Amino acid sequence: MRRGGEALHLPLSAGRRLRSGKEVGESRPNDPCYRCQAWPRGPRFAPPSSSQGRVPSIPRDPSTRLATKFLDDKLLSLASSMDKVRQIVLLTDGMDTRPYRLSWPQPSIIYDVSPESVFKVASQRLKGAGAKISRNCMLVHVPLESSDLQAILCEKGFKGDKPSLWVLQGLPLLTSTGLNDILFAISNLAMKGSFLIGELPLCFLGTEIGDMPAAQKYMEKLFISHGFRADAFDYGEIAKNMLLEPPSGAYKNVLFIAEQLRLSDSQRECWQVCGMIQQLDNKDAQKMESWWMHFERMEEEGDEEGFEEL
Repeated sequence: MRRGGEALHLPLSAGRRLRSGKEVGESRPNDPCYRCQAWPRGPRFAPPSSSQGRVPSIPRDPSTRLATKFLDDKLLSLASSMDKVRQIVLLTDGMDTRPYRLSWPQPSIIYDVSPESVFKVASQRLKGAGAKISRNCMLVHVPLESSDLQAILCEKGFKGDKPSLWVLQGLPLLTSTGLNDILFAISNLAMKGSFLIGELPLCFLGTEIGDMPAAQKYMEKLFISHGFRADAFDYGEIAKNMLLEPPSGAYKNVLFIAEQLRLSDSQRECWQVCGMIQQLDNKDAQKMESWWMHFERMEEEGDEEGFEEL
C-alpha cells in the first residue's frame, strides 16, 4: 500500500441519500430489474408499484441513459477481449443493477463498493423482483464506509496480481479529495493493463460545464498522476456513433476510459520477492563460478607439479 501504508479513509454520507419512494434508475422491460430507470448519478430503483400493480412513469435523463449504455457496452467489450479477467469492481451508490442484468464472463466475482445501508435496501428489492446473478458468478459487497477499502477488498478475495475491470458511476464523492483517494486506492489494487471506466461530474475536474477540451486536459493530468492513461468522451460524439439523439443542453459530466500503466502493490511485492530470489540465485551462481575457477586453478597447479616430478 502506497503513501507509507496509510489506510484509505473516505468521507461518507451516502446512506442518508436514500429517499424512500423517490429513487429512479434504469429501465429494462421483460427483466426482473424492470423497475430501474436512469437518474443523474447512475442506476437506481423506481418506487414500488402502485396499488393497481403498475410502475409509475418517471422521466429519465437522456444523458444518463446514454452514459449507462456507453459504459455497459465498453465494460462487456473489455470483459470479452481481456485475457482471463474475472474480477469486476463496481463503485456505485449501492443501487447499480449491472450485476443482475449484464452477461459476465464465467466464472466472475463482482465486487460492489457502495454505502451498506443503500445496498441492503436495493438487494432486498431486487430479490423481491426475482432478479438473480448470472450462473457461476458471485456478488460480493464491500461497504464504502470501510476504514481501509484496500484491505477489505483483499480480505474478500480481490487479487492485485490478476486482471480487473473497474466501473465508477454514481459513487457519492463529496469532494475532489475523495476522488483522489478513490483513484489512489484503485491504482494500488489494479494490475497493470486493467481498465477503469466511468462518469465524473465536471465540477470535480475544475472545469466549467460543457468545456470538454479543458476536462480532457485536466483528466489526463489527474489520472496520469495515479498511473492511468485516460481518454475523455463527448456525449454528442457518443450519441452520434450510437445513432441516437444527443442530449440537449450543456453536459455536466464527462465519460472516460483509463488504462492502468503501473504495477499494482501485489505485482510489485511479487517482483521484489522474485528480485530477492534472483539475487540469491546470482549469489549462488557466483559462488559456483568461483568454486569452478578455484577447482580449475588447482588442476592446473597439480598438472604443473606433476610434470616437474616426472
